[in-house]
Amino acid sequence: MWLYLCLLFPLTVARATVGGPVQVGYLVDYHFAHLDGDWDTTGVQGKISDWDVDSRAGTIGFAYWNYLTLTDSSATGGIEMWKSFLPQGTGTISVEFKFMLPAKVDGMVWSVNADRTSPLLKFLTSGGNFGYENSSGAFVALITNYTAGQAYTVHADISLPNVSATVFIDGVQKAIGSTVFRSTTLTQAAQFYVGTPVTATGVENLYYLTITKGYKLYERFTNARAGVVPDNWTATTAGGTSAAQLAHGSNPKDMLSFKLEDTSVTAAATLGRSFATSSSKLVWEFKFMLPVKVDGVTTQLRNGSTTALTFTTSGGALAYLNSGGTAVSLWPNYKANVWYIVRVIANPATQKADIYINGKLKGSQVAFATSATTLDNVLFSSSTAGAGTLWADDIYVYDFQPDAADYVPAVQTVTSRGYKVGMQSFFAGWRDGHHCGWDWIYRYPNHDPYIGFFDNGKPEAMDWQLKWMADSGVNFFLDCWYRNNDGPSMKEPLFEYTDGPLHNAYFYAKYSDKVKFAIADYSLAACTASDFSTYILPYWIEYYFKDSRYYVIPGATKGYPVISIGCATSWINLANNAMKNSITALRAALVAEGFDGVVVLASYSGSDKAVMDNLYNAGIDYCYAYWGGNVIGTTQSRLIAQRDAGSELMPIANAGQGQSGEAWDVVFSGAAYTTLTNFGSMSAWMRDTFLPSTTLSGLLSSSMVMYDNWNEYGEGHYICPTNLAGFGYLDGIRTAYTTGSVTYTKPNAAQKARFNVLYTRGWEGRIWAFDSLYADTEGWTGNSQVSGLTQNKGFLEGSITGTDPCLFSRDGYAIDASLYKVIKVRLKNATAGTSAKVFFLTTTDGTYSESKGKDFPLVVNDTGYTEYTLDMSTVATWTGTIRQLRLDPVNVGAVSGMTFSIDYIKVVSDGRSWEFGSLDAGTEGWTANFQTSGVVQNNGCLEGAITGTDPSILSADNCNINASLYKKIKVKLKNATTGTAAKFYFITNADGSYSETKAKNFAITANDTGYTEYTLDMSAVATWTGVIRRFRFDPVDTGATAGTTFSIDYIRVVP
Repeated sequence: MWLYLCLLFPLTVARATVGGPVQVGYLVDYHFAHLDGDWDTTGVQGKISDWDVDSRAGTIGFAYWNYLTLTDSSATGGIEMWKSFLPQGTGTISVEFKFMLPAKVDGMVWSVNADRTSPLLKFLTSGGNFGYENSSGAFVALITNYTAGQAYTVHADISLPNVSATVFIDGVQKAIGSTVFRSTTLTQAAQFYVGTPVTATGVENLYYLTITKGYKLYERFTNARAGVVPDNWTATTAGGTSAAQLAHGSNPKDMLSFKLEDTSVTAAATLGRSFATSSSKLVWEFKFMLPVKVDGVTTQLRNGSTTALTFTTSGGALAYLNSGGTAVSLWPNYKANVWYIVRVIANPATQKADIYINGKLKGSQVAFATSATTLDNVLFSSSTAGAGTLWADDIYVYDFQPDAADYVPAVQTVTSRGYKVGMQSFFAGWRDGHHCGWDWIYRYPNHDPYIGFFDNGKPEAMDWQLKWMADSGVNFFLDCWYRNNDGPSMKEPLFEYTDGPLHNAYFYAKYSDKVKFAIADYSLAACTASDFSTYILPYWIEYYFKDSRYYVIPGATKGYPVISIGCATSWINLANNAMKNSITALRAALVAEGFDGVVVLASYSGSDKAVMDNLYNAGIDYCYAYWGGNVIGTTQSRLIAQRDAGSELMPIANAGQGQSGEAWDVVFSGAAYTTLTNFGSMSAWMRDTFLPSTTLSGLLSSSMVMYDNWNEYGEGHYICPTNLAGFGYLDGIRTAYTTGSVTYTKPNAAQKARFNVLYTRGWEGRIWAFDSLYADTEGWTGNSQVSGLTQNKGFLEGSITGTDPCLFSRDGYAIDASLYKVIKVRLKNATAGTSAKVFFLTTTDGTYSESKGKDFPLVVNDTGYTEYTLDMSTVATWTGTIRQLRLDPVNVGAVSGMTFSIDYIKVVSDGRSWEFGSLDAGTEGWTANFQTSGVVQNNGCLEGAITGTDPSILSADNCNINASLYKKIKVKLKNATTGTAAKFYFITNADGSYSETKAKNFAITANDTGYTEYTLDMSAVATWTGVIRRFRFDPVDTGATAGTTFSIDYIRVVP
């Protein structure tokens, strides 16, 4: 992280799995913050991770940590972008996006889609206005004569079952009802689309996109305008302003909070909001800040006017009011000008609540002040006893989500050998849409994490990592911490603004008491001592040093908290002794809090005595290397040189897993990974040789070791288990510093699905989408009969120079052939070639051969892009683990001088979707079973003849569908018979016999002249459990007669 931060803050197989299901949370959380993995902040190249991009009509760039810019320079085509998300067919989803058009232009489009081309809601600009297109295709204006250069925030609450939406723009309700829908017949939402004009040029700035589900109340005041009270909220004044106002303290896309400015000493300003009445256990969360301390400020959880729980300020403390109206202190001596997070878990059934402040449980099973069996609103109030201002933000209410029955297994007991073992750099950016994104890492199979391409911020994902550390004897980790640069006061650190890994995941993780945390700051290089003491230090005290889980070296009283300064060698050069004075203030403040002092570490790998002395004199106690290195001799020499430099600054021993930088497109000199043998040897050397050094006797250096790094997948040094070495590095640590043994486990597909939601490409076997903003072939190379292979604006393109052109993927993938049996290729064949072919290698057969290949017919002289679907289950050798693919873009009819263009190549599951769209007329494994014949795929449909009164067809065996994740069957068919019902049967891995208990029938339209989609809720079938192995489908179950036919467009098993 060091090199990255120099630029960020200059001195001025893990098995893939489909994400879900989501009851409460984010489906998309995209902020277009930083797109360049190689740390180039100019915005000239990068990846828009997990977006399908076609930028042939112009260019795409970005303003660092601010917005994406789409510049359409073509009058004959537009830039297009698609973001997939977990398909939703039930409940309400909330879509919010912010855009700005520097100049007015018609034809800009933003839509919520069922698929690539089918919008449910379609927003657009037309006639100088912004609005939507209704189901008749007519434009309806929401903003007449919108203003160029002004940013607008659009928020839509979409009730999918009711085919209804409520649309807000900048906090003002603009439309409601089914008329907002572009299509009233589509049954699910699965993509968000952005498009620039097809027949005009123009520029758009897109700031963020969030799609959430399950919140009863979700308010960040991002969909607001300064000076306005957003609709759905009610506010009163008390001599001052009650409105959303610029507050700063967050990221540039979230600078508004609600301000209750109270100038009265007898009245209170209020802010209230109702939500759907709930009798269930729920979570109420909010942030607040008081610029000046004042007693009597309240926030209330209520049922009508009945207050169940009141959170208040009293006697200089944060407190709650009991049934007698007496304030009960929870947090003594809170600080003015510091934002606090309060989370209340309230249960009307028990009339009790747990109260957390800044992630710490401070009130356990607090009784409701007044009986309330349901809850339906919240109310914020300034004090009636004194003037003052209350700021509020990030207000949420949602149903409490208990841990799943198959939650992370318990931590195993290991016996420490008495050493302090730390893990460096728990990087906070692994949440797709918050940093550079998983696309960079996804290109290299050795980087695939065992927990999948996870969503940082999920406690369950954190608990897996804490378990692995604790199982291996790791005592603490250093969290990569960054201040935000949005000005005072700090509402949250840079990576904690939505579902942060420390504030939202670690603080509420089940196993957070098993591994301590400490912060490693990488953002203070330009921080003055005044700013540090005024804004940073109070925040650290209230959020971190007051947490019992913070890592502290024992001392005479409360001990010495450990903190690391990652940019010390830069910060020390800031004028006016900024670093020294800041560290002095830190020590004094912690002593005032009852600690013995503080241990300050610094990232420094050199052995220059002058530098070391300067660091020591500025307050640094110990140093360590950010890059541990992969060569034992080099690492040992570095530690010895630092130890023997003659400085009072001593090193903390650390070993590394190596480095590569390949995922960030950064090439390090001597890039290589540490072998497991050398890693173990280095650990033993530190323990047995270095730590016992006489020079280090009595110092922290004699008992502490650290490892580099936990999860820096992009930089290429990570101890966290991946496909590279599994649990090997962790086991090396366990062997060196604990006794006994453990059994390492990793999450299965169902477990990963709960925290692998945001990055959709990680759900499948592998996807190569070629969507980079620069020429990145994602590891694909050509043979001697392919030239000029490059990625260009969303497509892999090249020229054919012979009769046998071949493209090869990167080697080393771990694609499970039993799960992923379909290859989809979307390409444009502008040649006379008639077929293409896919070959593959497995981990047990590394030679290309005709037996490990499948050809498919091409559309000749195609003027557009066609998707080809290959059913690989028909290839007998498609077994085991697929490690590499080869694609011959033209296999029959290739001639030198031809060109090819490929949109994507996907290896996907066959167990959840049968589209019957393969050009090779494959039935995708479905066969005639009883009283059916002639079952074939024809023109995109599965068709057959009915020869009796009980017709049925069978799917292929071993579908491997997780019943806990996939609970609905969607089938689209044309019933041209007088039959009135159809039926699905299924068998499971645990019960292989078909029976009426494992079946569900459904009514169908008789004598249907078109295709109708039917949705079956299989969760209502008690036996829909475990792993679904196979299906039997009776296309006509009631009223079938011989001589009729059936036709099926698709069968889909969905969440």
